[in-house]
Parts: sequence; structure tokens; C-alpha cells
Amino acid sequence: MTPEIKEANALVAEIAKLSKNNPNATAELEKQRQRLAVLLASFGQTTQKNAVNIAQELVPPPPLASEVEERRKARALLDDFTNNPDIKGVYDDVSKQALIAGLTERINNPEAVDQDSLNLCGPAAYAVMWAKHDPEGYTKAVLDLYQKGQYTYNGKKIKANKDTFEQEVTSGMNAVDWVLLPAIRHSENTFLDYDPERDRGASAFTTPWEVAAWVGNIVGVDQNKDSSPTIEKVNAAIDNNQTVLVLVDWGQLSKNLSKKGAKQESKPESWINAMTGNHYVIIKDKIIDMPDDQIQIKVWTWGDSTRYAPVINKDRFGEAFKTSFIATDTD
Repeated sequence: MTPEIKEANALVAEIAKLSKNNPNATAELEKQRQRLAVLLASFGQTTQKNAVNIAQELVPPPPLASEVEERRKARALLDDFTNNPDIKGVYDDVSKQALIAGLTERINNPEAVDQDSLNLCGPAAYAVMWAKHDPEGYTKAVLDLYQKGQYTYNGKKIKANKDTFEQEVTSGMNAVDWVLLPAIRHSENTFLDYDPERDRGASAFTTPWEVAAWVGNIVGVDQNKDSSPTIEKVNAAIDNNQTVLVLVDWGQLSKNLSKKGAKQESKPESWINAMTGNHYVIIKDKIIDMPDDQIQIKVWTWGDSTRYAPVINKDRFGEAFKTSFIATDTD
């Protein structure tokens, strides 16, 4: 273990101790969290990921009893599917074994969902929230889609583009994501079919009102759409154990992913993206103040919540973060 990771682990242990033994030590907790954020921001990507993984093992978040039960039910559905030798799929290039492996991973870790190259960040972010908040419903939908090419969830019917039944899984993609994400997008398109082999443009685009409807349709979840998100609103939602999905101008965030301490400008690369946003992410932790009036935002995107922690100028938040969708468990 490197000295840097040892230092990070010592801070994690101190934060855990303060949280457990002195929950009212708000100022000291925030101070230690900021120290940890600054330290992690100075690491290279590999060292940062190793530090985060070790920290999660050192102080794993305790699962809620209801979440444990919901995932148990999802695994039971998958076990029944696994143990039935007569089940066949309608997708020529998706084996039953590949689907089982992908679903097992996503039931245990919804953030494994990865759009890869399909430009389906909206359906991918929705799938993460769905697998997190209703893993049983998510699992049943994937299994129905694999066997029938369609599913109905909470009154909403989704049908895959039949062209996908004969296509090869896009290189690098997990079978579950390849089956589910294009089907979600295809069913929302009124005039344009979505074909993952050729479509990356207008037929793949997801609007904010579509995301609001999808998240609001998850069983056991209330959804609040906010067209004017602020740092304070996001941090309050994180404090309340709510899940925060945000439409962002990714160009402003991605140029700061390899920041090593020098202040970088984060102006929009495109006025269109600055106006509308062009990528959906999930905010993983409270937004943290950094030196030189900057902030760090740890986000999930492309199947990874440890790699992406961009730093931007604080006064650019309103330009980079366009619309938020806050999911609240109701059961």
C-alpha cells in the first residue's frame, strides 16, 4: 500500500469515527471530507480508484433492510430463470449465460450499467436508478425482454426494435445493457426507429421530460424535476439519501478530469450544449469546495463512479448543470 493511499485511508477512518461517535461534529466532518477530496484530486486515476476501493472495504455503507429484501427477490427471479433449461431468448447473439452474468452484476451493483458507444446516456442513467430503487422490477423486465422482445413495467409497455434480434452485440458492451437500453430508446421514438448498429444522433437523444417520466414511473419512487439546480439543492438531496440524476454540458466537465492542481478554465465548448446540456450523469457525493474558488463533483457515468470526479470553477455550475431529477424512496 502506497503512502498516499495510507494517508487517504487514515482520513476515511477518521471520518467514519466522527460519524459514528460524534454525529454532531458537522464542521469537523466537513473539514476532514474536504481534506480527503483535495488529497484524492491530487492522485492519478489508478491511484485514486485504488484508494476509493480500499476505503469502501474499510467503511462499507450499511445496506437498508428494505434494499436487502428487494435484491433478494431479484436474485430469486434470476435463479428461477437460471434453473429453467427450457427458456429461450429472441436475441441470436445474446446467450443465456451472458444475460445471467450481466444481471447478477447489476443486481449487486446497479452502477455497472454502461452505455459504451451507443449514445444512450439517458436510458443508462435511468437503468441505474431503476436497478437501484426497484431491482425486482428491473430484473423481471430484462428477463421478459430477453424472452419476448418486450416487457410491461408499472403500466408502461416497451418493445424492442426487431432488427436487434439478429444483430451482434456492440463490441465491449454487456449483453444486458445492449438488450435493455436500445429497447427503452426505441419505444420512446414516435417516428424514428432506434437501431444500435447505425444510430447515434437524433434517434438516440433523450429529452429531460422523458427522463422525468421514466424515473417517476419507478415503483416506490417520487421524482422531482428541477430546471434550476444549485449546489445547495444537490447537497441537500445527497444529505437526505436521495438519488440525483443531472443533465449536464459534458464538455465543461470532461476537460477537467485530469486536473492536477492548476486552475483550469471550464468555459462551454458549444453554446448549444451550454443552453441545453448533452449528457446525463448521477451525482455520487456532496459537491465539495476546492481551492481557488473551484468545486469537485464526483459522478457516475459510463459504468464507473470512481474515475469521474471533475473540478470546475464554482461560478460555472449554472452553465454546466442544466436540469436535475431527484429520486426519493417512498416505501
